[in-house]
Amino acid sequence: MEGAKWIWLNKRGPFKNCYARFSRKFYISPERGLKGELRVSVSDNYVLWLNGVFAACGQYKDYPFLKHYDQIELDGFLREGENILTIDVYYQGAQSFQCAQSTPRLWYELETAEQTVFSNENTLCRILYEYRQGEMENISPQLSYTFEYDARQVKIANEAPKTEFDSDWQEDQEFLPAAAADEKWSARLIPRPIKKCVVKPPVKSSIIMQGVLLEPAPSSKPEWALSQNAVQDTPAKRIYYALTAPRYAHELITLPKERPNPNAFASALLALPSPGCTLRAPENYGGCYIIADLGAEYAGYPLIDITAPEGTVLEIGYGEHLEDGRVRSYIGGRNFAFRYTTRAGRQRFINYFKRIAGRYLQMHIYSNENITIHHLSVLPEEYPLKQVPQPVGLNDFLGRRIWEVSARTLQLCMHEHYEDCPWREQALYAMDARNQALAGYYAFEEYDFPAASWELMSQALLPDGQLRITSPTDSELRIPSFTFAWAVASAELAQYGGANRIKYMPALIKMLDMALERSREGLLLNPEGAEYWNFYEWSQGLAGHLGQAQPQNHPECPYNAFFGGALQAGAYLCRAFNDIARAEKYEKAYKALKEAFELFWDKDVRAYRTGGIEDGRPFSELTQALALNFGLVPSERAGELRARLARPQNGLEPITLSHYIYKIDALMQEEKYFQTVYEEIMQTWGSMLFKGATSFWETISGADAFDKAGSLCHGWSAPPAFFACSLPAAPYKNR
Repeated sequence: MEGAKWIWLNKRGPFKNCYARFSRKFYISPERGLKGELRVSVSDNYVLWLNGVFAACGQYKDYPFLKHYDQIELDGFLREGENILTIDVYYQGAQSFQCAQSTPRLWYELETAEQTVFSNENTLCRILYEYRQGEMENISPQLSYTFEYDARQVKIANEAPKTEFDSDWQEDQEFLPAAAADEKWSARLIPRPIKKCVVKPPVKSSIIMQGVLLEPAPSSKPEWALSQNAVQDTPAKRIYYALTAPRYAHELITLPKERPNPNAFASALLALPSPGCTLRAPENYGGCYIIADLGAEYAGYPLIDITAPEGTVLEIGYGEHLEDGRVRSYIGGRNFAFRYTTRAGRQRFINYFKRIAGRYLQMHIYSNENITIHHLSVLPEEYPLKQVPQPVGLNDFLGRRIWEVSARTLQLCMHEHYEDCPWREQALYAMDARNQALAGYYAFEEYDFPAASWELMSQALLPDGQLRITSPTDSELRIPSFTFAWAVASAELAQYGGANRIKYMPALIKMLDMALERSREGLLLNPEGAEYWNFYEWSQGLAGHLGQAQPQNHPECPYNAFFGGALQAGAYLCRAFNDIARAEKYEKAYKALKEAFELFWDKDVRAYRTGGIEDGRPFSELTQALALNFGLVPSERAGELRARLARPQNGLEPITLSHYIYKIDALMQEEKYFQTVYEEIMQTWGSMLFKGATSFWETISGADAFDKAGSLCHGWSAPPAFFACSLPAAPYKNR
């Protein structure tokens, strides 16, 4: 688009973890109307303010060679006369599992009835010094940097600058004209392919625990963050390992006079937001702490509303449970916490750059002065979805509740793309997303969202015909079975939402043709090398060896089952696009694979092996389910295998939550197994509900999984939504 330029800071700023503000004045004549539209794209995220009012946030996650722009209606934000457009931009500057490394840049076009304002050197800019800049600790290996914010650096937190552009700032903090951005990437600009998420009002929370800190407070000086111990001694680590002592509420907290019933101390204390609960730690302690409960799992932007003296240090951890008697903010080097330093007086801070998730917020207040808490919460961010009615035939309360929580789990894992989990990684994995989308076709009748995610994956296809582990990312890791799952997901999208949504057939064809080139006697060996993680699920014998180059001397059954599914998917899609010759090529390859697949059958055990005869890995439910799913089991044997799969004590390594959808599909090939599947779902998913789950977990081990880093909200754990709509009486059944 002509007119607008990619721009960035005149003084460039930090090359990693950089926050910047761009501002531009424009005028609207009274007679021309108060309508307008902004088109904006950045690397890597943005927050939009119009005349000091929050208007929008959230760059679509993309690759630097194909950027997407948002189209934002400005009606209701504009005023007659002078207006101020402010765009705060965050540049990560390091790859993560949701971000491919780019160059820092901003592009915009602001169109009103009388003019179009472009991003160029007339835009003023400065570094957002209130945010800590440069390298710091990561939230997790997948999520890159956490954040710190010093409100003393601004007059009014989270508001656009005044017309004078805060002219009393120090010289190196003044606004300067923007400069042309680095042209390393010649990006093509296209519109966002899906709807924008909706930022909702803050969740009501409750203070459920309070106490004192037995250790001295960290320094509130800005340079502390750059000290030698900055990474080793993080807010997350301090919160988790802090020596604390609980106190009765009346020992620490003074309730506001506005409370209608001052005698009902406990009930008056609980609810936030409020006119304010004032805490004061005794002089001989390092401060105090509170834990706020949101009542359920949420994903959104953190909110602090507080009245405090200048320089009070707050450290806030977030998590999904209190199994340790506190928020598990620090787990094996992961840092689920952030730091906020107050200016004097009441202040309301929202970080629209970083979405967090969890149920609990633990705030450590390093002060012995009066601190008034008005609110501690999150603003949920949700992708707008159609809520379909509960399936016909789902008559019991537990079944209906499992359906509701499955749908909620799915939605919590949908923002710019599918996410494995909203708390720990927020990453788009092909296998996870395929299972999420399949359940979502029933729960939401949503097709645009998976179409965009699958196309984003197509842009991550590497020269070896494998997808990167997630999208967008620069990581060289691949999970080969997930590449085939992408093909299966594409065919399912065409089946449910129409083949016209598949815009990336050349990438799919390239992937399948390269796989066929590697096949020998109908089967494939897994790719070999440290960059290939031959993972299927988190169970014995199927988790692969991350980062290790394992010799591949024998074909593996699950990998070839996925290959069979991918060939079926390719043939289906090619026929949909009238590419009959290529469809027949894939069908021929599938037939050869099915014949060769007998290599894995053990006639004594009466099941399919995972790999070679001597590799010692157990026979697994997943392997049998995949063989049945993709039609690789001879018809005379399929009934026997389904019967075994349906037995509770079947001698097979149990399937995990992540792939239970394959077991559902395999068993529901015969409707007589409906009750078997139904009872297993009631027992497994019901057990999570009876333990207080408001979303479904990554594994049945809950928070203890993965060395205490288990997620309690995972999109792959929502297959009950798929099953419920596959009931014999369900109107949505079309498989």
